[in-house]
Amino acid sequence: MPASKNLLFTLVLPTALILAVPYFLVGGRLDFLGSVTNSWVRMFGFVPFAIGAGLVLVGAFAGLTASTDDKAPVGPYRFMRNPIMLGVVITVASQYLLYDWPPILAYLVVLFVCWDCLARFAVEPRMIERHGEAYRSYLDTVPRWIPRKSPATTPTPESSSS
Repeated sequence: MPASKNLLFTLVLPTALILAVPYFLVGGRLDFLGSVTNSWVRMFGFVPFAIGAGLVLVGAFAGLTASTDDKAPVGPYRFMRNPIMLGVVITVASQYLLYDWPPILAYLVVLFVCWDCLARFAVEPRMIERHGEAYRSYLDTVPRWIPRKSPATTPTPESSSS
């Protein structure tokens, strides 16, 4: 995959989904910060946002820097197959806590269903076709959404593209 296309799908698209779409859903309001102190739940919305954004960045960095000759998962891909996608979902969920705006919750549900369908019906079949049995072994070992407790060492080329 050309570097520019890889950069688009690992950094630009997640950033738009995390920042631009919720911003438009709340009508461009950024006044939620004034009301954060009124609610403990909203205050804790910053914690998952930081975790989700970190997962997106670490996943993107691992995906962009992984060698195509790698035979084992790298970075967060040792714990789950879709760290960037999960990071986006976590950050959007945190924004629901911050904004307390129902359209963001609806967006979160639609986003997760779309990510899940993309992973199941587009990415995974393409990777199986590309890498065969090594990727099937990775699918059997590493969960799609819920991280493992210990890192996987299952061989699979380009595991960071999942």
